[in-house]
Amino acid sequence: MDLLSIDDIAAIFSVDRRTVAERWIHKPNFPAPVFAPSRMTRRWSREEVIAWATPASRRSARPTHGSTYHARG
Repeated sequence: MDLLSIDDIAAIFSVDRRTVAERWIHKPNFPAPVFAPSRMTRRWSREEVIAWATPASRRSARPTHGSTYHARG
């Protein structure tokens, strides 16, 4: 399983780290961290985050802040 930090998520979607940390991860349908011993070391599943960001699953929780989705493998 490929795990992502907040910085990784921000880089994948070409948005500011604050957008992820202050907006996205608090949305009710954003995936829960799969590793979270502390706030600083939380990690999310790449597969779940990418699925969340796809048009079919994001509906009301799509990436914001003028971002453009750029999937990277």
